[in-house]
Amino acid sequence: MTKSMFTYLASVFLIFLSLGCIFCCTKKLKKTVIGEDDSLILSPTVYKGTELKLSGYYYSLGNKRIQQSYFLYNNGCLICGGGSDESANPNAFLENVFTSNSFDANIKKTKSYWGLFKIEGSKIFLEHWYPTEPPLKSALKEGVILNDTTFKIMSIQRSNGSEFKEITEFYSFRQFKQKPDSTNSFIK
Repeated sequence: MTKSMFTYLASVFLIFLSLGCIFCCTKKLKKTVIGEDDSLILSPTVYKGTELKLSGYYYSLGNKRIQQSYFLYNNGCLICGGGSDESANPNAFLENVFTSNSFDANIKKTKSYWGLFKIEGSKIFLEHWYPTEPPLKSALKEGVILNDTTFKIMSIQRSNGSEFKEITEFYSFRQFKQKPDSTNSFIK
């Protein structure tokens, strides 16, 4: 083997070795430089109750648009469906989004769509990550169930206990047969 061939092979080997180190260290480097996403404080809890219907989604309406929407599942997971543009029929607008292939693809790869909910008597707790710059922040909303199709959120705070704020958000139920699958890689 000639000296130039040996130098070439050694250079290629060092490049692959360097790339391997970079890929292995990326996750650790990300945590060190950017920080870790907030943890959720709720634990996945199977919901077997009848306090709320789960065969659709809940939405909060304001200023002729849906401000926020949630799909709730028996396994304790929730999906944040987001809101709508100002529209004559905001539910129809949102349901078109829900049935699109891009929505289904986005929820599978985006952590900020996901969270957990818990019901204790007449109280409801919703916790999820918010779409922010990394690291992702999570918040816990607390409210009261008014009937099996309506609940009222009265407070929100960061899951770490900071930034408490009293709010008023009413959520109404809407039947929807094409709920997204709650299988995800973010809630363990």
